[in-house]
Amino acid sequence: MIVTAFQDVMEIVNVTEQRPLEEFSSEYLPALVASFLIFFAMMFFACPRLSAKYVPTYSRLSDFEKADWNTRISSNINAVIVSIVSVYLLVTDDAINADKIWGTSYLARVNICIISGFLLADLVMMLRWFPLGDSWQYIIHHFFVLYPFLNNVVYGALTFFANFRITTECSTLFVNIRWFMTILGHKSSKWYIANGTLMAVVFFLCRIILIPVYYACVYQEVAQAVASLPMRFIIAWLPSGMVMDVLNTYWFRKIYRGAKKALWGQSKPKGPPPIRNRVKGE
Repeated sequence: MIVTAFQDVMEIVNVTEQRPLEEFSSEYLPALVASFLIFFAMMFFACPRLSAKYVPTYSRLSDFEKADWNTRISSNINAVIVSIVSVYLLVTDDAINADKIWGTSYLARVNICIISGFLLADLVMMLRWFPLGDSWQYIIHHFFVLYPFLNNVVYGALTFFANFRITTECSTLFVNIRWFMTILGHKSSKWYIANGTLMAVVFFLCRIILIPVYYACVYQEVAQAVASLPMRFIIAWLPSGMVMDVLNTYWFRKIYRGAKKALWGQSKPKGPPPIRNRVKGE
């Protein structure tokens, strides 16, 4: 099967006139810059001031935990917006569904700008506050997500697949709520367990079970992509996606173990308690 697929790809490459690379376009850069500035202002200015004023617990947090708190509020806002828009686009946007390689639309591109601006601001926050030993996996994740997303912002290719990837943000809200409930002292409540269960289910549905669906779409379009895209786009598309899938699988394994322990009362390991990783949902 692999040999046959490779032969099909090479045949199409040989008989198809390669489409020239679309010229660099700055049309969507203002949306990207606006998103970055808005989320940067949220993380560094708005969230610290509003949280200190209205949430008594915030003032008792360490500087490290305050930074984490600020990023998670911004993360929730971003996740709600882009996940809803991405699902809507995949269901209704004929332009990106009809041509998964070059098809594009204004809302689909703006959605990618919104999440890219958030990721850039979040990356600045992590590099400023978070120890590399705790956050290295998330820094790697951001780089591998931003590379294909920023290519789309300025060239417009692979808009369908970028928005398909954005659906993974559906689980982010539950991950952040879990962290907030821990910080606010609600870890023993039934709502904490309910949220943890929902987190595991939604994470599995939008980050794990969709992996074969995603690569089925990739398989259908890879011949056209090889024939019409520069190699750097192929590298941004396929290897980057594989790295993200490895990370999502690794994170789901940890989520599943935590959910199993909470729901079925797995006995605690002997020895000293593990140190809580305070970064990004651990």
